[in-house]
Amino acid sequence: VQPLLLAIVLKLHGHELAIYENGTFLAGFNALDFMRLSKAQATFDVQYCSVEGVRSEVFERLAHAFAQKVKDRRPVLLDVVTELSQFAARLPEYTRKARGLAPPSTAVRDALLTATEPATLLFQTLPKACGHESFALAKPAEASAATDFVRSLTEAINDLQTAYQKLL
Repeated sequence: VQPLLLAIVLKLHGHELAIYENGTFLAGFNALDFMRLSKAQATFDVQYCSVEGVRSEVFERLAHAFAQKVKDRRPVLLDVVTELSQFAARLPEYTRKARGLAPPSTAVRDALLTATEPATLLFQTLPKACGHESFALAKPAEASAATDFVRSLTEAINDLQTAYQKLL
């Protein structure tokens, strides 16, 4: 792929493209990452991430809760995943290793810290971590199920945010 063409595509559609380096999702993609990509393309993968159809109900609620910083366009899958990934990266060391958290909070923390694929994280791993059924591609999500999941996820996130303060 031509570096200039790739740079243009990333600039225009970067919010819809998940970029992986050696299988690890990059929440941000800067100039140094681009330099590495242009020199070692084989170590990078790009995945188009879009939410359409039956999972839209769930995504709308997730975007409302976790992609509030997006103002100039409709939020996309990676806006939510990036926000959650950055939250997990900022967790204090105590919270990353704490065993005394509520089981859903522990499962959410572990899911965020080990996630490798954005759509799987949002529609399968995190719902299961919160004690809900995963959201299948073939079956439309009930509005109440989507609301309950986002509420449970928000509670787990709040628990993770305050765990270190509670310790102190």
